[in-house]
Amino acid sequence: MKSNVRELSRWLVESGMHATPAVELPARVLGRGGIVDIFAPDWYDPCAAEFFGDRIESLRSFEVATQRQA
Repeated sequence: MKSNVRELSRWLVESGMHATPAVELPARVLGRGGIVDIFAPDWYDPCAAEFFGDRIESLRSFEVATQRQA
């Protein structure tokens, strides 16, 4: 896992989110490769932040049921 993904995931967990193997419920986070899946407690849908180096290259929402882009 890339450093920035690890750092963001760690910060989110320290801020009250729960690390899980799949983001299916609010307040969950998953860091994998260069992507962080985030489902904030007040969001309707989760999103995936894809990093390129230390910058977010794309930010997109996805369906919980299919784990695919909405």
